[in-house]
Amino acid sequence: MNRRHCRGFSLIELTVAVAILALLTTLALPSYQKALDRARSVQCGQNLRQIGLGILAAAQDNDNKYPKINDAFAMAQGTAYYPDDPTAKSLPDILAQYGIAGTALRCPSDVRERNRYGTYGCSYMWQPYADDESSATNDVNIYGRMRGGQQVFHAPASRIRIVTDIDAIHYGRFNTLYADGHVSVRYQ
Repeated sequence: MNRRHCRGFSLIELTVAVAILALLTTLALPSYQKALDRARSVQCGQNLRQIGLGILAAAQDNDNKYPKINDAFAMAQGTAYYPDDPTAKSLPDILAQYGIAGTALRCPSDVRERNRYGTYGCSYMWQPYADDESSATNDVNIYGRMRGGQQVFHAPASRIRIVTDIDAIHYGRFNTLYADGHVSVRYQ
């Protein structure tokens, strides 16, 4: 008698195959997560570049001086630069005049972590400091200050940070926009 045998997987073979797949998934997951985090950081940098273009346009409309900005996070922390000035606007309000709103103000890592965007309407804060300063350079003219008819430079534009992440959410670092338009990462 000629029998046709259809052989399937045994329970042991199936268990071994599932275990191997689980092991491979466990090994691949950290590198996949790092790639996702890096992509979020890159998107955040692109958002900051768009914000930089909006702030540059606002400064050019304001005799090459930064506009008076009180961001919602600073107001909530009690550290606003112009707490009693009714002409000071929030960062989203100023940028909206130049078509920058919505996803450009939302860091993808922030939405996953603390969601400052949901709380304050922006994942970024206005922080006009030179890299080695601890006090604000709020009234800095983009190209330097004028004193007695001479232009005085406190720091090159490549060292004056103007907008940064509210929290250090990119591997413990901040993405930071500088006055010359470049975006860099920095530690606290």
